[in-house]
Amino acid sequence: MLVFRSVRARLLALMTLIVIPVAILSVILASTTYRSVISSIEAAQLQTTSNFAVRARVWFRGALRTVIVATASVQAIEGSNAQCERIARQIVTGIEGYRALRIKLLSGTQCSYSRDPQLTAERLDAISLSQSKKPQVQPWGGPNLAETRYDAARIDGQLNLVINARNSDQAGHGWETTVLIDPALLDQAFDIGTITGSSAVALMTAGNTVVVSRGADETDASWLPVEERFSQSAERRDAVSRSGQRYAYASQQVAEPDLYVLARFDDEASWAAWSQFLVLCLTPLLTLGLLFATYAKFIQANIVRWITGIEQTARHRQTSSEVSLRAPVDPAMPDDIRTVAEAFNAMVEDADHREIALRQSVEANHFLMRELHHRVKNSLQVIQSYLALSRRQETGARTLHLAETEAKILVLSAAYRLALTDGGMRPVAIKPIVTEVLGNLSASVRQPGQYIDVRIDADTGLVVDRIIPLGLALVEASVAGLKAEGATCLTVRLLTLEDGLLDLQVASDGILTPKVPAPKIMAGLAAQLEARAEHKAPEEVLRWRFTS
Repeated sequence: MLVFRSVRARLLALMTLIVIPVAILSVILASTTYRSVISSIEAAQLQTTSNFAVRARVWFRGALRTVIVATASVQAIEGSNAQCERIARQIVTGIEGYRALRIKLLSGTQCSYSRDPQLTAERLDAISLSQSKKPQVQPWGGPNLAETRYDAARIDGQLNLVINARNSDQAGHGWETTVLIDPALLDQAFDIGTITGSSAVALMTAGNTVVVSRGADETDASWLPVEERFSQSAERRDAVSRSGQRYAYASQQVAEPDLYVLARFDDEASWAAWSQFLVLCLTPLLTLGLLFATYAKFIQANIVRWITGIEQTARHRQTSSEVSLRAPVDPAMPDDIRTVAEAFNAMVEDADHREIALRQSVEANHFLMRELHHRVKNSLQVIQSYLALSRRQETGARTLHLAETEAKILVLSAAYRLALTDGGMRPVAIKPIVTEVLGNLSASVRQPGQYIDVRIDADTGLVVDRIIPLGLALVEASVAGLKAEGATCLTVRLLTLEDGLLDLQVASDGILTPKVPAPKIMAGLAAQLEARAEHKAPEEVLRWRFTS
């Protein structure tokens, strides 16, 4: 929570911490329910296929019992072939769907009967022989009635269910019986379930051959899977049909090796499960989204907008000079936020009063400061005028001392005069004050026959605290140069160097007096000016470098 700096962000983050776990749990619950329903659908499809397989086996076992009973009847009467044929005829003609029956006893009696004249005894013998050579079916649940083979064979273009059973009793009671049954009997005599939608189920043989089907036309093989696959136990898979569509298929073997049940299921149940998943998933998500939006709108309307009003007022006060800005106070505000707004406005009013009082105090101080500066400037001008009058009335060495003092007072007076403005103090241009000081020295200190050579190209300015030491140092060095023995020319240079430094040089062509000007005084003035003394030539009185 500390990462979020605003109230709105923290409240929404709190809501997010509640919404996200609930949304995740809702999705997990919906996904679990969906997987459970899909698993139930798949289990039901497998169970349906198994039921068809079990019912088919029950039907085949019932047909097998009929064959065994017929054979037992022939054995019981120990009749001739003619009697055997009458029994076979009665069974075939008496049971609708039975097409042919062949009975052969190891005792030598044998007979056959067929509804189709083309199915002669020889052809039935050949069919029986071919079936006896194939693998027998493993016993199903219950006693082993006989060695049995279940198959489907196409004879003269007509598909037949074939049951071949035999008993290899070595005591002379062995027998072998083969029966051909119309596949329609399997559908007519045994209800294999109700097929809905686009589902289909069929009894199949190897090669994707349909024996009998429900839910699909037996002549239409487009619903069958491209790849044939079945096993002893029920097996479900998704596969592509011959029509190119994808379906769910389930298969289970009925009898070895290639008689099996194949079922195709539509996706109505899966779509219903998917729709249920979407409802279970989206309903809580949409509810949480609506709750989050409502919560965010409530926060904005009842909390954030009032806090934002206070914040905007505070920001505007920082960037605006208006003193009338106040945080909004409304009866609709929550009590605690309204208390904060009122307290903020009270602090703002108090701050405005203090600001006004402070501004008035500052203006008064500025007025007093300007007045003080004016009085200092006027006082210095009075002192300078007094010294000038005194100098004109004196003669000899005293005149030179008064002129030197007058020049120093002039430095102070000119500096304050040039620096003082209505708004306060400003930097003083170097060239005007230096020119004025040297002009005063030329008029008061220079002797007949002496002249001052001045060159100034510095056009920058210095604050008062630095321009005064510069002026005083210039007076000290110029007086020392003019007082030098045999001096006729005083050279003053104030130049701007390439690196931005200012170079001050004062030189005289006379013989300079040692330790004049006083080294300690000059060192103090250099420190105030922040100047660096450079190595000077013998004729130079002063050489400093400093920044503007």
